[in-house]
This record gives sequence, C-alpha cells and structure tokens, in this order.
Amino acid sequence: MLKFLVHALPFTMVYGVVWGVAGMALPLLAGSTNRAGLVFAMLNLGVAIGAPVWGHLSRKQPVAGLIFLSTLLAGGGWIVLSFLGNDFLPLTAFAFGLFSAGAFALATVQVTRIFPREKWDSYIADMQSMMVVGQVIGLLATSLYTGPALGIPFLLVGLVSAAWMARGLIQQEKLNFTHRHWRLHQSQSLLPGVLHGHHLRQIRFQAFLTLRSAYLAMILTRWTLLILAWAPIFALYPLLMRHAFGFGEAPSSLIYSGSTALSVPLFLMAGWIARRISSVVSVTLGALVSAVSFVLMYGAVVQSNGALGAAGFVVMSCAYAFVAVGMNDGVVDAVSSEKEGDALGVANALMSLDNVLGGIAGGALVALFSYNVLFWIGFGLSVMALVLGLISATLRRAALVQETSA
Repeated sequence: MLKFLVHALPFTMVYGVVWGVAGMALPLLAGSTNRAGLVFAMLNLGVAIGAPVWGHLSRKQPVAGLIFLSTLLAGGGWIVLSFLGNDFLPLTAFAFGLFSAGAFALATVQVTRIFPREKWDSYIADMQSMMVVGQVIGLLATSLYTGPALGIPFLLVGLVSAAWMARGLIQQEKLNFTHRHWRLHQSQSLLPGVLHGHHLRQIRFQAFLTLRSAYLAMILTRWTLLILAWAPIFALYPLLMRHAFGFGEAPSSLIYSGSTALSVPLFLMAGWIARRISSVVSVTLGALVSAVSFVLMYGAVVQSNGALGAAGFVVMSCAYAFVAVGMNDGVVDAVSSEKEGDALGVANALMSLDNVLGGIAGGALVALFSYNVLFWIGFGLSVMALVLGLISATLRRAALVQETSA
C-alpha cells in the first residue's frame, strides 16, 4: 500500500491544483465572467493538446521520468502564473494545462507499468480516488486562501515525490523496454528529445490506428457524451447554484467539496464492479446515475426546491466515479500495452475539448434560454450513453467469442 501511495502522490498533488485550487483561484483572478470563461477554456485546451503528447511519449520514454518532467514544468508554469497575475493569465493557464496534462495521461499508464496485470482494475480505481482526494484537499484549502500561490506547496510536494519515485524506476523501465525490444538511441534521451521536438515529430495518425476498434471507439464515444453533458454544469457552477438553486458562494463551495469527497469511496466501488463484472457495466451505471441527476436538477427548478438541486449536483458528481474508472479500465483492456498511453491521452484530450465546448455553449444557451435547457440536454446525452452501453456490451461479447474461437 505504501508503494502505491508514493506512486499516486504526484498525480494527487497536480490534480488538486488543476481541479481544486485553479477552479476557485483562476476565476477570481480573472475578474470578469467573460475572462474567467476564456481562462477556463485555455486551461482545458492546454490539457487537450498535452494529454495525447504525454501519452505518446510514454511509448518511447520511461514513464517515471515523464511524470517528473510534467510535474516540474507544471510547477514552473504555475509559479509564473502566480507572479504575472492578470497580465498574461489566459496564456499562462494554457501553458499550465499543457504541462500538467501528464498527470491525466500517465496515471493509468503508471499503474500498468509497476503492478501485475491481475491487480490493474483495483489500482486504477485507487489511483482515480487518490486524485479526487487531491481535488477535495485543494477545494478545502481555498476556503482559507484563494490566491494562486496556494498551489505552489502542492506542486512542490508533487515534484519531490515524483523525483523520489523516478530515482529507482527509470533504470528499471529502461530494462523493461530493452526486454520488449524498445531500444532507444542515446540521442533520444528524455529531456533533449522532448525539448527539441524529436518525439513530437514522430506522432502520426498511425499511432491511433487502434481507435478503429469498434469497442474502443464506443468507450470513447460514451465518455465524450457524458463529459459533454456535465461540462456546462461545472463551468457555470457558482452561477447555477446562485440563480437556479438559490445558494451563495460559501454553501456552494461546501456542496462542491462535499460531493467530491463523497465520490472517493465510489471510485473503489466502481473498481470492484469493473473487476468482478465489467468496465461496460461501470460506465453504464454511471450513465444511469447521470440521467437521474439531471431529472433532480430540473425538478428543483420546477418546484423551486434548492435542496433538490443540490442533491442533483451531488448525484452527478458521483456518476463521474463510475464513468472514469470504467473508461480507464476499458481502454486498458481494449488496446495493447504499448498503445494504452496514446488511447488514454486521446480520452483525456476529448474530456478537455468537451469542457471547452461545454463551457462556451453552456453560457450561450443559458443567456438565450434558461438553465433548464442544460438539464434537458444533459439528460438526453446521458440516455444516449445508456443506449450505447447496450451496443458496447454486445460488441464486447462478440470480441470475447472471437478470441475464444481463435
């Protein structure tokens, strides 16, 4: 268990800054609603671009070294953001998202590199829950201080733990690469190769040929639909809680952190479901819970019941646990080990692009209509993901039958 905690700490700290500290500090630093939306979009755009890059690099370089490099660059980017303040906020938010994307793309890859295959399901769920713990800590810390400098201690702890982890693992991973015939030339060392674009030039569409798999495409499609359903709610959260449900900033913050904390044990439950039943069932359960959450939020507006709306948001946050674990576990099962970094990078890029699109479109739809339209769209997307779950289960059974007959 101690070994797992050491490996999870860098991801936990970076995740706590991206979705905990940044979620509260950056909108306040931006000053206006329009600029806050731009900063949110730029942060997610950076993650969307960075996640596939970090995922692809994991095929060529030791993952432990990439985690250290990602944490180091993210820490530097956040320090620059903290000191420059408003002057270059959208640009520095984009750079921070680009560098911190390694925490999203490499977490599951790291599990598959250091733990035996029969324990992957369990440790993937544990990794997801640990990152959410980081988010909860970040959100709670912002109740005491909301300045961006709050994120610096998080990233320093993450950097020290990443360095400690990388010290012994890089050599071990290089030996594993040699065993798998992934021999690297001396000129392709980690830092020069990344900074001079050597590996970036090697990224081609061929790296994602595995996405032609109908089963994997179905996993990513359901992931995209559900993230798109939730994105406007998270992007407009403070305004939604105030205008639709009647909550002020303080209770809204407590509801957010409380719902996030509640989802932590659900990550473990989702891991058990994925391990004992299947990842498809985990995602399908998450889609069902998501649909229920939008019904609750719509009912809260119709009945003018703020408590019902808060319950709907909490339920929606819990749905993410089942979907995230199911998606990560499903991707690992659907691709070969050398391509899992690429596939997970694509999944995280889709999540960030959904957040960009959902934030922009959600604000426009609310301005033109009302918050109710977000609930109807979210419900529709969740139902679509449920239907695709039945198709995905059929494809999975067909694939297993084909493997057995072969």
